[in-house]
Amino acid sequence: MKVNGIKEISRLEYIEAYKDLEKFCVSNLDPLVIGEFGEPSCPSISDLDVFICLKKENFKVQKEAIINYINKSETKKYLFFHDPLIVSEEMLNLLPDFHSLYNFKITHNPNKIEIKKATKEAENLLSIIWTSFLLVAGTNILVNKKYNTRDKLLVLKNICQSIKNIDPNSNALKYSHNLRNQVLKGNLLDEDVDNSFRKKLKELFKKTNTIKIEHLKPINSRKKYKIANNQFIILGKSNSFTINKNKVYIYLNESFFGLFKQFYYKKTNNVDIKNYIYNAQTLNNIVKKHKVSFPFVSPYSFQFFRTDIKFKIKKIIYSLNKI
Repeated sequence: MKVNGIKEISRLEYIEAYKDLEKFCVSNLDPLVIGEFGEPSCPSISDLDVFICLKKENFKVQKEAIINYINKSETKKYLFFHDPLIVSEEMLNLLPDFHSLYNFKITHNPNKIEIKKATKEAENLLSIIWTSFLLVAGTNILVNKKYNTRDKLLVLKNICQSIKNIDPNSNALKYSHNLRNQVLKGNLLDEDVDNSFRKKLKELFKKTNTIKIEHLKPINSRKKYKIANNQFIILGKSNSFTINKNKVYIYLNESFFGLFKQFYYKKTNNVDIKNYIYNAQTLNNIVKKHKVSFPFVSPYSFQFFRTDIKFKIKKIIYSLNKI
């Protein structure tokens, strides 16, 4: 089934790929914890979501060994739409603030390490942060030609999950499931999936207007930020987006724009957001020490925790100007 970037993969191959990866890690790396989260509910389209916790010694080398092992197999490389969530033992206490590990099943934990769950408050903030990430990441997918139909279907399910999180009565997840089945049956073209992706992304933007975020610190009167070469965040009356010549303009209402500013300037009166920012900076210091990338998504797909000189100078300029 080599259509639309989709390969024919059986459920058994998902199980075997996970077991093979676990066996490799246990035999070669002495991991602390291995588990699987999410659910590969639609073989051939679904990906594998794997969590691995390693000791802090030689963390970067061991993490690279895992990625290299995956990339040696075409099947494993296909199944991992993104890298496994690989953390060091120092990151474990911070985990509940950055990932919900939905439907987490541990298969290797010889030391019986406790994986703490997020508090209700942290879960609520994570849901908003994940949604804010999708607002930006989703628009990027619309203008970036490197993403194939399977990529869009995978992200579309996340968009639909966020819609359901906001509106439990929504049939968004059923929509995603039906769309995947129709693609597997060969009943839809690439452009049909493109249209569905855009439709659901617009629905997510609209749904987010019902979310209210309390205790947001007023910072300055600036109304426009450039967060990437082709992406701008602008204060608007409601959450929406436009695309013009591959440039994406994301309009955010007062709540979501205010939330963006809290992260951008790392200033807030909201206790939960303050804890998240502090923990993100702590985590960033750990990953910098190991010389690896930040392992979690960022609010608005924007690495607000950066500390490099270029970012600091840009922030100062944005603080002084009120455009």
